[in-house]
Amino acid sequence: MIKNSVESIDPLHTSGGSMRLKAINLRWWSFAIQFEEIMNEFGNQIPWLAELNDLRRPTDRGAFKSELIRRLGQNNDGLTAYQFVDGRRPGPYLGGLLHFEHSPEKLSDSRNRAIAERLAQEGAGYISCLQVTETGRGQGHGTELMKLAITKLTSQKGAVWGVTSSPTLAAWYQRLGAQCLSDGQNDDHLWLVYWPAASP
Repeated sequence: MIKNSVESIDPLHTSGGSMRLKAINLRWWSFAIQFEEIMNEFGNQIPWLAELNDLRRPTDRGAFKSELIRRLGQNNDGLTAYQFVDGRRPGPYLGGLLHFEHSPEKLSDSRNRAIAERLAQEGAGYISCLQVTETGRGQGHGTELMKLAITKLTSQKGAVWGVTSSPTLAAWYQRLGAQCLSDGQNDDHLWLVYWPAASP
């Protein structure tokens, strides 16, 4: 299992390409950059992110990680940040996503809560904040990243799930192999999507 204290570069890469999925230590400045980009894009859209606004631009990286983990209700290694990097050379931040051992979502719909509780009991991880920066958009990086992430996470960490308020994104996730567990016609106005653990 990848720990936040250890940098790891996934050996998977796109067919004929060099894009890789890299786990990032939450104390590194590279994660502070990712967190700022996440807040810029999703801070006003995702309720649990809005509550983290005062953690932006940290000066003490150790305290930042501890407080972030505490507020998100995770174990010490319960949050892993992944970034999409070009394996050929260092470059700017292109995008990434977050993997949680426990979902930070606060669901209102009783059916959605029941699904989330069942998935938690089954040990499914939660993924959120998939993003591709403007420099990488329109080049298929989002699809590449998601394929890499799902292949890696379902083979190494087991099943994962997430939510979206967009029917377009829900359909995109389904094209990437997700099962739709809730169709958006609920009090949360969210689609719950799920990828089972990869077969051994």
